[in-house]
Amino acid sequence: MKRLALLLVPALMGAANPPPITLAVDATDVAHGIVAVTETLPIDRAGPLTLRYPRWIPGTHRPSGPIARIAGLHFSQDGRTVSWQRDVEDPYSFHLNLRAATPLIIRFDYLSPTDVSQGDVTMTPAMTVLSWHTVSLYPAGGAVGDLRVQASAVFPAGWRSATALAPGLSGDRVAYPAVSYATLVDSPVLAARHMRSETLAPDIRLDIAADRPEQLAATPTQIALHRQMVAQALKIFGRPPFDHYDLLLWLSDTMDNQGLEHRRSSENGVPAGYFTQWPLMAARRNLLAHEFTHAWNGKYRRPADLTTTDYAQPMHGDLLWLYEGQTRFWDYVLQARSGLVSRQDTLDGLARIAAFYATAPAFDWRSIGDTTADVVMADTRGWPDYQGSSDYYEAGKLVWLEADQLIRDRTAGRRSLDDFARTFFAADGDPNHASPYARADVVAALGAVMPYDWDAFLRTHVEEPGRPPLGWIERGGYRLTFVAAPPLYWRSIEHRAGVIDLRHSIGLSIGSGGAVREVAWDGPAFRAGLAPGATLLRVGTRPYSDAALLAAIRRRRPVALTVRQLGMQRLVTIAWTGGLRYPTLVRAGPAPAGLDSMLEPR
Repeated sequence: MKRLALLLVPALMGAANPPPITLAVDATDVAHGIVAVTETLPIDRAGPLTLRYPRWIPGTHRPSGPIARIAGLHFSQDGRTVSWQRDVEDPYSFHLNLRAATPLIIRFDYLSPTDVSQGDVTMTPAMTVLSWHTVSLYPAGGAVGDLRVQASAVFPAGWRSATALAPGLSGDRVAYPAVSYATLVDSPVLAARHMRSETLAPDIRLDIAADRPEQLAATPTQIALHRQMVAQALKIFGRPPFDHYDLLLWLSDTMDNQGLEHRRSSENGVPAGYFTQWPLMAARRNLLAHEFTHAWNGKYRRPADLTTTDYAQPMHGDLLWLYEGQTRFWDYVLQARSGLVSRQDTLDGLARIAAFYATAPAFDWRSIGDTTADVVMADTRGWPDYQGSSDYYEAGKLVWLEADQLIRDRTAGRRSLDDFARTFFAADGDPNHASPYARADVVAALGAVMPYDWDAFLRTHVEEPGRPPLGWIERGGYRLTFVAAPPLYWRSIEHRAGVIDLRHSIGLSIGSGGAVREVAWDGPAFRAGLAPGATLLRVGTRPYSDAALLAAIRRRRPVALTVRQLGMQRLVTIAWTGGLRYPTLVRAGPAPAGLDSMLEPR
């Protein structure tokens, strides 16, 4: 295997017009998940040099650079080894003392996870996502936007690849144009054995990779719905903040199903059946809309405390309730307006979120704004409804639903959050410029849409403890109710998560083999003594099965269970006689409904 070699200079920032760093990545060993490189820079003088591995990665909002996955690190000049020492306080920094003004060569392997137990799987024998920040070091001492890099990549023979660095599909060997290091890090590459590409709008492409070729069989109608999503987004936000855009979409049951925003592209991982099992995928069809919205909300308009010039500089996410929360609002709006998800399924998705937060005791003691710290704490939560868990996404969405329906109600439908988006996210035409904002800018922009005490609104709903607002349901012409059969969208969520979700009946979420995933705080199962991590063994006298449990709940009598937890087996009885319950939104009357207007295509 070729190794990854990186050539850097200690006085790069001082050179007048230095040639770009060259970074040549060999990503052919997909069987082992090993990546390796070559990067060249002139060095204009000997002396001390500090190199950094990217730590604070834009879009992740936390110090997520996978430093522990590099191995075999070696530095040399003129064929001779250069010794190095890791910084005692910052393990992402390496100190060297260069002997001459000759190229420094850095060699290392990046060991991509080969199993989910090791982390997010991003390289398989069928495809890979190459994230440049994982396979490069950079010299400390200046802004990453001032460093220029010429990158190239080699993938397995016959593969194709896609990235915003080279719009359209490329082959298995690609030389990319020189760009700033910041742009490079913001431009991942999706490469795979099986790919196709579709034009969604001028200079906007959907680049699709799949585990198997038959999974690429999107129908013309499905592609047309994705075109509508793009068209509806452009109607909301107006002028795009990019000169071209690639929606990188991979269909896989082995690769990580994730989303990550970039300025000219986005990473979007969905199950392999995204197109071929379309009815079951309703809960995943907002992902592309979410990440596309981030081109405006997050990459162009960006919270000032998330606008950094060095990947060693900590980010502060206190405005993530707008960055992520309003993006969650727009991805639901876009899925409905485009037809990617039906209006009723979208309403049922909103009902699910509203019902969860109506009984979530986490907000009796903490605020939505406080949950922006969760992304840095990065701890697994056993009791998410009591502890809270990055609720600036979903609870943040409820705040923006409240704002939208408040504006519609008070202006008799003449104004809405669309008006906020059209002005607040208006791009200036420079595809490389970011426009930072602070809380005061948000208040002012809302006030320009409709005079109101928006400072108090945000203070009450975001910055002080309290259950997330649900007034938008009644204002929007609907009411929250419960039905005995799971709506289609609820079943899609269950399929996505691999659970049956009985939160609103016995208070449990159950995975395969009777594994208890979640227990509703102070719900019936909680009061019976159940906790996450238990395993259900029997329902009454019958061996556990999902069908047996659902049948027992339908009988509307207390449910007897044999459970095992921490190696101990016991009998419990859940005192619930209310049958199965699933939340949904239904119209409250014949008058025009604000929620319907919000979801109508433009």
